[in-house]
Amino acid sequence: MDASSALPTWFVGTSLYAILWTFNPETSHSLGVFFNRSRNTFASFTDTLETFAAYIHSPHLLCFNVCVHQLHTYDDDSNRFSLKTIRDIEKQTGYYPNAAALDDPDLEPRRWATTEFEIGQLSDWARRVGIVTRDAASKTRHQATYRAIVTEVRKAGAIARKAASRRPAKGLAWPDSRQMMREESALALSEAVPVIEKQLATYAEYLDFLRYRAERLSDVLFVLLTHQEAATGTKLAAVSVDIAHATLRDSSSMKTIAIMTMVFLPGTFLCSLFAVPTLLWDQDEVIGPRFWVLWAFTIPITVATVGAWFVLTEWEGIVKHWNRP
Repeated sequence: MDASSALPTWFVGTSLYAILWTFNPETSHSLGVFFNRSRNTFASFTDTLETFAAYIHSPHLLCFNVCVHQLHTYDDDSNRFSLKTIRDIEKQTGYYPNAAALDDPDLEPRRWATTEFEIGQLSDWARRVGIVTRDAASKTRHQATYRAIVTEVRKAGAIARKAASRRPAKGLAWPDSRQMMREESALALSEAVPVIEKQLATYAEYLDFLRYRAERLSDVLFVLLTHQEAATGTKLAAVSVDIAHATLRDSSSMKTIAIMTMVFLPGTFLCSLFAVPTLLWDQDEVIGPRFWVLWAFTIPITVATVGAWFVLTEWEGIVKHWNRP
């Protein structure tokens, strides 16, 4: 394909969509591809494009439409989500950007001072504020693209104005009527540039204000989260003290049981001993002929019990001892 016959091509990418198109100056037709990225914005894009349908002969119409459409879409999105999110969280926490809000009885500005927020709720608010901050930063970054578009439209208008000054006098034949329509469309679009620039500047200031409020609100949420964590730590410490007191009471109870056992054990032993049928307390010879049976079973069972206890409690030490080189 001959390079001289190649059509001029433009590409503009935004966070919502991207558009690639060419313009044929001989037919004043634009042919392009629209790529949706996050949601279906093609319908609203074409609605905006119909507003400027009279300037279809300009090759910069689509990029100009992108600028206008994105400006209106972003502004609506900032009001619908970002501003609403910040206001809702400010109302819940009692933090307001100006002192005049303190006079609003519906906001209850002093309620939050004695309110304990759940850590999960504070974390969710912090996440939403982070989304607002990121969204504002992304929209601010795209401002450079829209300013570049406006600059190109202004340059096209200047070129068209210069070409119009060289037109033949009225009544004389114009060699290229399409060229004249392209120049008129470029002039008309360039006349809207000052308005778009003011809207871009205003929206940029609005984004800065939203980002400022989000950052200050993020600081407040961090303080509240730290305070809530400290309060939770205090509660855990109090619970630990209660557990310690309960343990102390249990220890005292165990001591009481041990003392009572020691008090009653001698009497119990004597009662058991006097109840043994191998001891004949009413005979001249108290020790019976089978008295040895008691010790024959008692001593081995006692040794086995103590040995099992020792092995279970000292098993790791025994293993380490036998495994020494």
